[in-house]
Amino acid sequence: MHRAATKSKAVSHLAHKHAIGTSLVALVAVLALVSVGTGCTAPAVETPQTVPQPAPDASGAPDAAVQEANMLQRTVATRERRLGVAEADNGEAMVKADSYDPAIVMQPALPDMADVTGDDIYVREEVARMLADANSRLRLAGLNLIVGYGYRAPAVQERYWNTSLDNVRQEHPDWSQEQVEEEADRHAADPKVAGHITGGCVDVTIGRGDQPLDMGVGLDDFTASGSLIKTFGEGVTAEQMSNRMLLYQVMTEAGFMPFFAEYWHFMYGDREWACLSGLDTSLYGPLDFKAPSQ
Repeated sequence: MHRAATKSKAVSHLAHKHAIGTSLVALVAVLALVSVGTGCTAPAVETPQTVPQPAPDASGAPDAAVQEANMLQRTVATRERRLGVAEADNGEAMVKADSYDPAIVMQPALPDMADVTGDDIYVREEVARMLADANSRLRLAGLNLIVGYGYRAPAVQERYWNTSLDNVRQEHPDWSQEQVEEEADRHAADPKVAGHITGGCVDVTIGRGDQPLDMGVGLDDFTASGSLIKTFGEGVTAEQMSNRMLLYQVMTEAGFMPFFAEYWHFMYGDREWACLSGLDTSLYGPLDFKAPSQ
């Protein structure tokens, strides 16, 4: 597969990503039954021992079987697997997250991007279209998406990464550099494979206007129990799980892949999305972007 993402390949991606929507409706029901039916005591997210392999596809489109298998197994891609995906960028523009639907609420969950994007949240153009698609599915119920995070500047990601490295080194002074990096990546993504710096990942929740539904823990609240942060973490009530499953459904039907270690994080186009979609090349790479008004 070519390292550069061509326009025709991008079109193929967009056509293919909607094909799995119908099967995901049934998948959501299965996931909800597995989690809620057992009192929300699902085990911690783990990488499955058997990793699904993509079927040959000359078009370079995401493999639906691989995507569904990774979702059923609640797969979180390891740093090693993400590094195995070639980095490419299709040159897609950055736009505000509500560009295609002003009913989407942009509500920055963290202050770390204020100097770069102000009070706005930016994403890739196709991601903005997909957010509008997801929001349209909520509108009939009187609900809407709240986007709390999108693009993150590489310098900001680097700060998080260095802090995580320092914390792990202090806790495990006898570990090798490789061990330190693997553990640090569990808490703050290695900038080499981080998704937010591509503009392809979003942290979202559902609200009525600017008031979020009860998800058990607030958007991007890393002070909460690590188990509650996980999509299927222990201690999540039936109502909270129902709200999480609604978020999961509208986002995956719009074409996003979930990140099960954080219920709010969804991805498209970055290296992790490519990895979990059976692709060997990303659509988006890191950007050093600053909003025009900043």
